[in-house]
Amino acid sequence: EQVRLDGAGGAGVEAEVLDREYYGHDQTLLVALASGARLRVRAVGDREVPPGARVRLAASGPVVGWPAG
Repeated sequence: EQVRLDGAGGAGVEAEVLDREYYGHDQTLLVALASGARLRVRAVGDREVPPGARVRLAASGPVVGWPAG
């Protein structure tokens, strides 16, 4: 929830949305960074972000990360 999504050209790291799960008030996105790394991001569900969309990810406060597994 501390990860902010911006459109292409916004602040942050560029990523491509691979998958999206929508829960109403929030959503999780599987994104691929230019490096090939994949992240699962939990974000506010205020707008639809379809697979294939280019977004920019920026942190807004402390972020907690877990290893894939």
